Amino acid sequence: MFCRRIKVVAAGLILLCLVLQQASVRAQPPVKDLALGKVEIQYGFYLSDVSLAELKLNINFNEISYSITVNGRTVGLVDLFAKIKFLGSSRGVISGGIIYPGLHSYRYSERDKTRDVKLIFNDRVPVVSATPEFKHAHDRVPLSQEDLLGTIDLASQFIAPAVPGAAPLASENCVREYSVSDGRLRVDVTISHLKNSSGARIRGVNYKGPFMHCAAKIRPIGGHKEGDMLSKISHKSEIDVWVAPVFEARFYIPILVRAQTPIGTAELRMHKIALTPSPHQGGLSK
Repeated sequence: MFCRRIKVVAAGLILLCLVLQQASVRAQPPVKDLALGKVEIQYGFYLSDVSLAELKLNINFNEISYSITVNGRTVGLVDLFAKIKFLGSSRGVISGGIIYPGLHSYRYSERDKTRDVKLIFNDRVPVVSATPEFKHAHDRVPLSQEDLLGTIDLASQFIAPAVPGAAPLASENCVREYSVSDGRLRVDVTISHLKNSSGARIRGVNYKGPFMHCAAKIRPIGGHKEGDMLSKISHKSEIDVWVAPVFEARFYIPILVRAQTPIGTAELRMHKIALTPSPHQGGLSK
């Protein structure tokens, strides 16, 4: 039962971790899709300071497009019981400060069980295919195709374009509303700004530089089970989210996500980041 709770907490954090998207009108994209650079990030997932999982991201940023690969797995004692692995990728375009996913695929493995899922986005509506297929469960809140309209995928939620015209670290870069889906459930996220910092250290996070401290509120819409861990987290206090600017504050990435759960404090902490800017670009904003 404890391992099952841990799995739900981990899945919930992945869903809410920052996928900081903004709903607005499409803007006319630039003509050339110039490369901005690459980012490699390593995260650790903790429950009450006990290491449960690790997550690695590789992100390629361009002027109007992006691509992401995600590799996650359980570690330590939890891995002896759960042995969960997650391998995913996503690509899409960026327009008017908004991310529009095009294709997302992932493989979720738990011991001897594996599921491959693909989301192909057409006019912001993902067409979902899964092998084996998702079975209808009577204990889950119904999720319709209309509920998936305008959602973003699990991987794309880790990057947030700056709001067009906003100054670096401006509060509006935190104020966002978006919906995220893994193909089986949908969660709505509302984020607000709390404060900025020019370089204070954050416990457990290997980062020094400017960041914004934001607050997120999640609301499951469909595909979840009433009373599950995701529902319980949504009824508690706001989730703390810290994000840092990259590539001259054109994007923001999470460096820490903290949520209070019925079984302890869950955290996604950034352990390592490596940026490789294109020759004409900068890296982490100073």
